[in-house]
Amino acid sequence: GGLLSQAATLQLPPGSKAGSDGTGGTWTKEPLLRRCAWAFVVVDSQHNPIAWQYGALPGPKQTVPVSELFALLKLLMATTGDLVVTVDSDYVFKGWARGPAWVHRTHTFLWTRFWSTVHSRAGTLTVLWGPSQASMDTVFITHIQQPWQYLCNYLADALCLRMAEQCQLDDTVVNLVQW
Repeated sequence: GGLLSQAATLQLPPGSKAGSDGTGGTWTKEPLLRRCAWAFVVVDSQHNPIAWQYGALPGPKQTVPVSELFALLKLLMATTGDLVVTVDSDYVFKGWARGPAWVHRTHTFLWTRFWSTVHSRAGTLTVLWGPSQASMDTVFITHIQQPWQYLCNYLADALCLRMAEQCQLDDTVVNLVQW
């Protein structure tokens, strides 16, 4: 397994599962400075990582919900076959649960692209919610999520954080904006 190129499409083996994530990086609470990253990780039926992809969120709309939705969209674009994916974003999970007929007030273009991809993609898609940056207690004590959800979220989060470090604004720009 490994890093999927942007042009690659992975035929998922049976039992594959995935996690996707987005982050705002160092300046997540500062809209003018925020630079977001996204990532996804795919594991096989034995929970071994088989593929992943990550990147900086393109475009001027640098918000964490957009990066979360973009990560899921990139996962769908990069894979075919039946897929169960965990997300830790209420925004994405609720948008998925509402279905394609729901008119989104925000990020309409990205939601339209998402649903178009869902409908044209080969294979079924199941989206589950799991808590963000959960501890092992949530897996073994509270049973809020399955072990594979914890693993996929943990790995996607780690890739996101690494990418977010790389795509942040230069310190000179940050200092000028703060000044």
